[in-house]
Amino acid sequence: ARADLRNYGRDSEWSEANGDHPEAVREAEQLARNALYDDAVRHHQIAQNLRQRFIEEQTPVLMERAREEYNLAAQGYRAYIDQYPNDPDAYEISYNLAEAMFFSGQFEDAAQAYAAVRDSNLDDRFRAQAAFRAVKALEEIRDGMVRRGELQIPDEPPEASGEPPRVPQTPIPEILTRLNEARDTHVRLLPESGRNPVFAYQTAQIFYRYGHWDEARQRFEQIYE
Repeated sequence: ARADLRNYGRDSEWSEANGDHPEAVREAEQLARNALYDDAVRHHQIAQNLRQRFIEEQTPVLMERAREEYNLAAQGYRAYIDQYPNDPDAYEISYNLAEAMFFSGQFEDAAQAYAAVRDSNLDDRFRAQAAFRAVKALEEIRDGMVRRGELQIPDEPPEASGEPPRVPQTPIPEILTRLNEARDTHVRLLPESGRNPVFAYQTAQIFYRYGHWDEARQRFEQIYE
């Protein structure tokens, strides 16, 4: 029934047909607006409960159901933000959208959504969480590419060649460049975070493994200073 209220929102057929009753239209639109948001929150809460049960019981079907609910929550949050971009709670809803995307397995969309929250000028309540989750979403993308055989990360840098011997630089794959940038942004925005030493080391390792030794050396020196 709550979902049906969305049929009476802004730009609906009912709203256009009742344009000569502005008070009724405004009231119906508010009800529809509330229904859209409440429906997204309801799916999000169901998803969180299912995920918690999965953690406790380790039953795969619970995680599948959780992903479905997270996906429905993401659809609801996205629809709400699209319709009401100037809502006072748009910043928090955008973070909830990113969370729902992440836990439904939409890692590319989640990475972009987290970055938008992280870089937002509207508020900074979720900046730390969004900066961290942006890294984790990109790590999920990287790990998926590795599992599918689309990405191979070298354990060691390229062999030196020439006279005098020099280690050649090899191109760093786009996903690893994006991951480095997300880690660097985390370090810059959250200088007191305990996660920064690990992020700084991981980024330096990528430059080292792809033969970008000048950049790698500079970053390792900063870590050990």
